[in-house]
This record gives sequence, structure tokens and C-alpha cells, in this order.
Amino acid sequence: MPRTAVAAPLLAGALLTATVAPATARTDAVSFGSSTVETTAYGTAFGGYSFPVAAGRKVSVRHYTLAPGQVITWGRTPETVIGVLWDGDEGGVTNYLGCRQKQTWKLGHGFYFLRSKAAGTLDGVTVNESKSPAEVYAIVSEAPGQPQAQADLHTDNGVPENPPVPAGGCPTGEPATMQEVGSAVSTGDGSFRADDHQGIAVYTVKAAPGYASGWHYLSDPGFLIQTKGTVEVWSNCSTKRVQEPGKAYVNDSMTRSERITNSGTSPAEFLIVSFNQPDFYPPDLGPALPELPPSDCVDTGIPR
Repeated sequence: MPRTAVAAPLLAGALLTATVAPATARTDAVSFGSSTVETTAYGTAFGGYSFPVAAGRKVSVRHYTLAPGQVITWGRTPETVIGVLWDGDEGGVTNYLGCRQKQTWKLGHGFYFLRSKAAGTLDGVTVNESKSPAEVYAIVSEAPGQPQAQADLHTDNGVPENPPVPAGGCPTGEPATMQEVGSAVSTGDGSFRADDHQGIAVYTVKAAPGYASGWHYLSDPGFLIQTKGTVEVWSNCSTKRVQEPGKAYVNDSMTRSERITNSGTSPAEFLIVSFNQPDFYPPDLGPALPELPPSDCVDTGIPR
């Protein structure tokens, strides 16, 4: 989605400075100790919904590129999906829900839909019906979600805006190109609320060897996917968990601070999938809020 190059200072602590690159570069980043935090994807919720994860079930973030006429077929596994139209012609990408309904996606919004055998939506596809390339980011969970409530539909002056309409079947086409940004099996359960118009973001954190974040909160509900290497997540000065590649962890630092370190000799990376960011909060500033260290380990408060 379009952005303007800016430079913005942040609170001292876990996040130090922010520099946003032009939209074409796709390298929005802030410093985060001796790491970088890149804004991988961002969209505003089209209506309200709750996104589920469940222990033992897979969650993933995918990036699709679609030439004109190309199709995302999604596969045959039941899933809960948020699809964000990241780039392309306005009104050019259509999501077919079980081949009986379709909905035109709006640029920069996150659309929620369920894929299940019982609902008859496993055959649905998403197609680029425009004459220009398009990009879609998808946040996908194998945990079953709940349909949007009527009260959660995106409305304009009380009337549902851009609702699904009848379709006479699913189109066919060449498959879109898919890159898996991160995929993991969840270690816990969660249901993450996204209210209408609120932000949904995916951040990529790259932590160099010796990295220490200082103490901070992750301010929005969501989860973390470890993609490379390992990091230690400290909940106090002596208790930690080790985040391992291929595993996802429910964000448990909304009510208490935590500290993330990379004590290994190899770089580490993880994704932060963040829901329900206030619409006035610039997504490129990153998800962390600095906090003072615990009193028994004050020397751990400075990022490095």
C-alpha cells in the first residue's frame, strides 16, 4: 500500500529510530537494539472478526504474486484466512467463496474468510481479474474460525459495504506464485480480535548474535513465528523460554514486559503477527513499547 518516506523518532529503549523507505522498496525498518524490524505486510480490517490459533496446528504467513488471470487455489486443507491486497489495481482482485459467492477486495484491507468442507468453501479461489500484477499477503491458520457476525460486517452509514454477491462458479487460470514468509506449529491457543478499520501487521525481526532488546511490551494481541535460529524470551531476570524454528508462540507480553536475546553465534529471525492496532498508530513505528527493567537486573534495560 502506498507510503511516503519519513523519519520519525521513537521512545528511548527497545525502539530507537524509525526510517520508512518508499513503498517500492518494501524495506520499511526501525532499529531494535542490534536488530532490525521490517514491516512485512499491513492492512486494515474489513469488518470485525477473531482470528484463531490452536496448539498443534499450523499457522503461516504467505506472499502471493499474481499476474493478470492467475489464481490462488489455496489447497484442500480447512483454514481460517485473512487476505490482504497489498498491491494491484483497485477492484482487480476477486475472492470466490466456494464458487457460489464472490467479493471484490479493496486495496490495503484485510479480508477474513473461512475454508471448510461443511460450509462448502474448500473449492474457493482468489483471482486477479485486472490487467496489472497484484500482490496478496495471507495470514493462515488451520484452527477453525467462526463466521463474521452480522454486527461485525463492514458498513457505510449502517449499510453493509462491498458484501459478497452471487457467483456462477469459480474461474480457472495459471497458479499464482507463492512464497512462504513463515510457517510454524502453534505451541498454544489464542483468539485474536480485529475490529473494523483497525490495523493488522506482520513484522520481521532480524536479531544479530549478541542481540538484546531491553525490556518492552508488545502492545497488540497476536503471535510470534520463529523462522531462523533461536532467541531467548525472558519474562523476568531468571525465567526464559527458547523460541525454536518451526514453532509459533502466543504473545504473552501484553500485560507484563519481556526481554528478547540472541546468545548464539548465528543470526536469528522471527515474525510478529499483530492484530487490532489503533488506526491512528503508524504501522511503520513497530510493535514494541519500552519498559524499565526489573529492579533486580537493572543492567539488562539497555538494548545492544
